[in-house]
Amino acid sequence: FYIFDSISGDVLPTGYNWGDTVWCHTDTYTYKDYLFAFSRKHDEAIEEDPRRHQGSKDWPYLRLAEVYLHLAEAQFKEGNLGGAVSSINTIRARANADPITQADLSIDFLLDERARELFGEGHRRYHLLRNNKWMERTLLYNDAVNDKDPLGWGSIGPISPRDLLLPIPQTVIDANLDAVLPQNPGF
Repeated sequence: FYIFDSISGDVLPTGYNWGDTVWCHTDTYTYKDYLFAFSRKHDEAIEEDPRRHQGSKDWPYLRLAEVYLHLAEAQFKEGNLGGAVSSINTIRARANADPITQADLSIDFLLDERARELFGEGHRRYHLLRNNKWMERTLLYNDAVNDKDPLGWGSIGPISPRDLLLPIPQTVIDANLDAVLPQNPGF
């Protein structure tokens, strides 16, 4: 495992070289300028040394909790708040979390509950896009898109509505011989 700065074009941060050890199982961990969140959700810690792992757990393809979250979102959007609360509380009961009431319910709460329950699983961007929250939350929580550049890596630049859609590959546009398929705006 090497320290790597992909934003600035495969250039390592100043003071580091290829091959620098970030974590050695025989050494105590030393902070190395950057700290990244990592989930051991699917790792099995080795009993003798919890810092090590043997990652043999299967990654879930679809979990029942995800089905309940989709159901709660659909119920909420249909105005069935009681049903949405019931669906969410089913998940929360399994996690020994306090139940919610209709007063707690909002699309933001549902998105946050999805993040808590499915951390490290799925494709969060698409859930945010579906609920028109991607721009809002990305601008709120991601400094790299606000030109703030807190780590000195070089900002990726501000995002815009153009970034809501991906470009249509030119080969797909060209393959539509009998129809005009316009490129998504901004690409």
